[in-house]
Amino acid sequence: MDAETWMNAIKAIELGFADKIMFMESEPPDLSDSLIFSRMAVTNSLISKLPKHQQQKTGTPIESLYKRLSLISH
Repeated sequence: MDAETWMNAIKAIELGFADKIMFMESEPPDLSDSLIFSRMAVTNSLISKLPKHQQQKTGTPIESLYKRLSLISH
């Protein structure tokens, strides 16, 4: 329910959210020209295309921390 989806009138008819387009004087347009937009899908697509950032290892090595911990426990 948090996802936001936008669609044009043609897509709304195709998905059953509407019966027809009001005030349309010609016959209904081709349903292959429908459009749907999901903000979450676009965001996820863009994020997946970003280069993966390697975090530099900082801090104290785990072996050194284990040695310190063992000194405290004895």
